[in-house]
Amino acid sequence: MAERRTPISRAAPPRRAALRRSGALGLVASVLTLALGLALGTGDPGAAAPAGSLVVRETTLQMPRAPAAVAINADESMFAVAEAGSGDGLTVRIYDRRSKSLLGKLASLAGPEPRLAFGPGGDLLVLGGGAGVELWEVPIEPLNPESELGKEHLRWRVELPDDGKIKQIAFAPTGDRVVWAVGDSIFRRSVARNSPFEGRSAWQVEEGQGGLAGFAVGPTRVLAVHYGGSKAIDLIGGEPPDKTGELAGHRFPVVAAKFSRGGALVSLDSGPTLIRWSADRQAETVGFLGVKPEVFSPTDLMPMAGPYILLTS
Repeated sequence: MAERRTPISRAAPPRRAALRRSGALGLVASVLTLALGLALGTGDPGAAAPAGSLVVRETTLQMPRAPAAVAINADESMFAVAEAGSGDGLTVRIYDRRSKSLLGKLASLAGPEPRLAFGPGGDLLVLGGGAGVELWEVPIEPLNPESELGKEHLRWRVELPDDGKIKQIAFAPTGDRVVWAVGDSIFRRSVARNSPFEGRSAWQVEEGQGGLAGFAVGPTRVLAVHYGGSKAIDLIGGEPPDKTGELAGHRFPVVAAKFSRGGALVSLDSGPTLIRWSADRQAETVGFLGVKPEVFSPTDLMPMAGPYILLTS
């Protein structure tokens, strides 16, 4: 692994991991580059790098096709890569992160422009695309690199309308629900195999608010919602869900927001600037990614264990 260290403007949210996807196609295979490193220093004296530094360690895999989406599981031992096929077909390959060996694969009809997410327990994987949302069981034992995972491991599927497009998909921190956004509406369903789904949205953007760009699900089921071109984040909570607050502090439009395992919200703007928010809704730490890998424009983030964040372009 190559390692490089780059200064940033100041200490900020937890140092975490970064991921970069390369869509470059060669004659033999496309390349997936995982850049795992320390994104932002916190000043922790026991940390591996000083505060205010960016450390990137890259691992490159040869892929049969250009990856369409990537997800990493809760203990960071596995990652899943979705590859677009013909029509609504997708192939999802699951790899061991440390050895980079293929563990298994599954065939999905979730559709184009997929999104992936592992459940907190690591044995569930949800896929959402232009055709549907599918919840799969992916325990280690049945995975086989030589054959596809059987359809008996598909817990449920939700069909999307013809004009449907998944903007984001996630699990609730408790792991008991899947939450996804289509258009300006957010939907949710229990992970139970026979759970009902009536097709009604759990929450939708108010008229005149602006288009929904993304969301994060908090530990108390609060939603942190951001809109296209907006610098603010709305907090949505209660039953029925309603706006309970607003986070303001970004100087550029917000492109992603996620809650860490400790419950702190971390958000990213197009600057790109990372902000970690305190419990009283203040910008606790702010860090500007002044130097980034070439051709890398972060569009999403995922808090990981320890002091790491995974950035996705």
